[in-house]
Amino acid sequence: MAVLLPPITRGRTVPEFEQAAFSTPVGQTSGIIRTSYGFHIIHVEAKQEARLKRLDEVQPPNRAAAQETERLGRGAKRGLGDGDSGADRRMEKAAARRAWLSPPPI
Repeated sequence: MAVLLPPITRGRTVPEFEQAAFSTPVGQTSGIIRTSYGFHIIHVEAKQEARLKRLDEVQPPNRAAAQETERLGRGAKRGLGDGDSGADRRMEKAAARRAWLSPPPI
C-alpha cells in the first residue's frame, strides 16, 4: 500500500525512518527500511529548509487559540463540557489552531 505523507520534521518519526527520509536525495527512492511499524520504502519528492516563523505568522492564531481554550475551560468548570458534543468540537478546533507549535517541515 502506498501512502503520501505530509511533510515530516526531525524528531517526529522513529529514528530509522527519519534517518532514511532525511538522507535520501530529492527525486530518489530509499531502500527497504525496517521499523517497529513494519517495512517502508520512501520516495522523496521535495525538501524544505528549516526556518523560524515570523512573529506575525504565529501570534494571531496563538492568541485566538488561547482565548478559545480559556473560554472553553471556563465552560467545562461549570459542567458545560461534559458530554456536550458542541463543546467537544470547539475544544478540537482550538487544539487544531494550536498546531502551529510543531516545527516547520524540512
